[in-house]
Amino acid sequence: MCTTSGQITLQQPFAAAMAAGVSHFTRRGKATAFAAGGEWVAIHCGSNDEHLKKPAVMAAIRKHWPECPSDEVSTQQWLAASGVTRSHYLC
Repeated sequence: MCTTSGQITLQQPFAAAMAAGVSHFTRRGKATAFAAGGEWVAIHCGSNDEHLKKPAVMAAIRKHWPECPSDEVSTQQWLAASGVTRSHYLC
């Protein structure tokens, strides 16, 4: 069991992608600094469905990540912890 030092909230399917190790990046609008050597960060799934409403965005995501959860599964995961990741720097 690891101890997390913080959390990051992402919209689906990006929360699932980071938890699955498919994506390690996010655009947060500001830099986030972590301790030297990195930190464990909990990944929280937000309840915003804006990405799921954009067919072109979702088609591109599913082209690059065929295992991407369906829209139904993605919405069932809202407001839940999706996983943890070892983060060195997110921005």
